[in-house]
Amino acid sequence: MRAIMFDDDAALAAIRPKVKANSLIQKEAGLKLTEFALVVATRKKALKPLLWLIETAQSDRVNVAEIAEKSGLGRTPLMTAIRFGNEEATRALLPVSDAKAVDQEGVSALIMAAERGRDAMVLDLLPESDPLAAGKDGKTALMHCAVRGNFDAVKLLLPMSDAKAVDCNGMSAIVLAAATGSGWAIDCVRILLPKSDPDAIQAAFMTAAGKGHTAIVELLLPLCDPKKPDFDGDTALILAAGHEDDNLLTLLLPLSDAKAANKRGETALMAAAQEGLDQSVRRLLPLSDALAQNNDGDSALMRAASGGREKNVEALLPHSDASQRNKEGRTAFDEAEMTKMTAPRSVMLDLLAETAPRERAEAIFAVLGAEAMPRWAARLEAEDLSATVARAKLEGDGRNEGDETVAAANTAENSRQLPTRARL
Repeated sequence: MRAIMFDDDAALAAIRPKVKANSLIQKEAGLKLTEFALVVATRKKALKPLLWLIETAQSDRVNVAEIAEKSGLGRTPLMTAIRFGNEEATRALLPVSDAKAVDQEGVSALIMAAERGRDAMVLDLLPESDPLAAGKDGKTALMHCAVRGNFDAVKLLLPMSDAKAVDCNGMSAIVLAAATGSGWAIDCVRILLPKSDPDAIQAAFMTAAGKGHTAIVELLLPLCDPKKPDFDGDTALILAAGHEDDNLLTLLLPLSDAKAANKRGETALMAAAQEGLDQSVRRLLPLSDALAQNNDGDSALMRAASGGREKNVEALLPHSDASQRNKEGRTAFDEAEMTKMTAPRSVMLDLLAETAPRERAEAIFAVLGAEAMPRWAARLEAEDLSATVARAKLEGDGRNEGDETVAAANTAENSRQLPTRARL
């Protein structure tokens, strides 16, 4: 073990007559677990022992291609070299390995290199591999490179791959590239476009909208239909509404129906309200139906209230019917009362208090106080002031009426007394 780990010439010379490529040695110092010598040398990036073991394997007629890790996963030494990023070992092992061999997950050396973004290894492996092969998840090497937004590898693999192939989730390379949005994803999408079918391009467009990848949406928009719903009934606008991206809305709004709902009855406005996207709510509101309710009876106002989105509640309230109830019988005020977010809860209850039964609003105000519910406090003060003014007026009217009665009596008395005063 020491000879392999530390590339010790003297130790190597001593073990050469005894150790072969398929000899079992300690996997790690101090552990009883064993591993094949060739695998240990590959993992430890010990090039000199590795080259020597490959040489002895050939002279001892040991088939390197049949050696696999004792992990039980079926990985060959070539795969181990790729996993640990050992390029020298990969080149040394490739001539004596079966590059098309797969592990228990159906993953080949090429796929393993592709999913780890090891471009140099992909280039070395490609002539000896089958680029059309897929793992148990249905993903080919091209798909793995697309997931990573690895443009150079996608460009290299594309001529020998099937861009229209789909994985077990029905996703092709262009959809996977659109989903990731990382690295050079947009360039991957661009180069995959001519090799992809229209349905896959539409799916990539919808995926990019749902992920908020504006640049990819803009690239694909001329080739796609923004109003076309997906399997769940979502349009691109509904999917995009969950992202606070003004540029994305600018692209989609003029070409979309903001009132459209998916199979769950949810609209773009509901999605934006749920996520607390203030700018999106304000842009969608003039084109949407704020009174719409989804299959559960929730409106955009209820969604905002349940999510503790106080700014959205304030924006939606003038356009909504706060008395609407969902299938659970709850109003927006009820949803606000149930939220566990203390600060937004107080603000929302303050905003919605006027829409609630008086006794409930007063009970909550008694607990939270004027500082937490300044609007309701101001309303109560205004009511008290109005009541005070009304009482004062009533009392004033009463006094005036009494004064007039006294004055009239005095006048009558004076009239009775005038003749007497005249005689005097």
